Amino acid sequence: GARQFAMIDSRGANETYVPSRRRQAFENAINGQPVPIVVSEESLASAADAFAYLQRGHPAVDTVVAFNDLMAMGAMQSAHQLGLDIPGQIRIAGVDGLTLGEAMAPSLTTLSIDRAAIAETAAEIVAECLRGAVSASLSRVVRPRPVWRQSA
Repeated sequence: GARQFAMIDSRGANETYVPSRRRQAFENAINGQPVPIVVSEESLASAADAFAYLQRGHPAVDTVVAFNDLMAMGAMQSAHQLGLDIPGQIRIAGVDGLTLGEAMAPSLTTLSIDRAAIAETAAEIVAECLRGAVSASLSRVVRPRPVWRQSA
């Protein structure tokens, strides 16, 4: 039922904003449709402010993807303060898969990053390098899995 998407992206540690790979993946997933993107520091308070700013400028947005779960939690706090019903009026999702998201009310929907698979894949690449059997590309893909909870 989501119709109007937006994203809260991380400013990162750079002085000059550089779009994150998560933002690039988000934009690819929505097939290049123009959507509002707000940039925030990776904190509850900053993400809450970013969400409020997003809502003021784009009140039709009904689905927000945050750079990470912490920022999604800040967006949820702001949505509660603004009197918005989650997920009735606004859906919010994060990226990380933190179990802390289960403690939110409503519980946070997230893309869970398989850290064990990332570690295993990294070990395989190191082993390839040590054997001298380095493939043409050291890049591997470890896909996150959605964890559907109540916020989206």
